[in-house]
Amino acid sequence: MFNNTVKITLHVENMHCGHCAARVEVAARSVKGVKKATVDLESASVEIVAGKNVDIDAVVKAISDAGYPASK
Repeated sequence: MFNNTVKITLHVENMHCGHCAARVEVAARSVKGVKKATVDLESASVEIVAGKNVDIDAVVKAISDAGYPASK
């Protein structure tokens, strides 16, 4: 898929619809180093594809600040 990347799955609360999923994806992608974010509503998670130096805590904070508490 992408060279020099990692995949990280985060648990995300309060997502109920496609609009919620889109907001989470946008919030995650706003963090430097995040290349892709894919939400799975059924499992209440988001899979992040990012550069190896991405600050995962910044991704968690960005998603949480958007109104969807996230955790590793």
